[in-house]
Amino acid sequence: MPKPRKCLGGCGRWLTNERSIALGYGRHCAEVHGVTPARRPARLRRPAARPVDAPPEPIPGQVALPLVDHQPTLWSL
Repeated sequence: MPKPRKCLGGCGRWLTNERSIALGYGRHCAEVHGVTPARRPARLRRPAARPVDAPPEPIPGQVALPLVDHQPTLWSL
């Protein structure tokens, strides 16, 4: 393990993590000063299930909805 050293960010804390020692900044000071190392890529997540009240999926190749004749009634006014 590398020799512990003080943080260069001005907080005065001793760094004990190998990544922090190599960078010269602790996690908090690195974020504050904008010198954060590249993080591991996020794990791929499977897509969420469709909600029950979601509209139906469109039909492949369908570009418009078919028009339906509608006669107004007293209930539709």
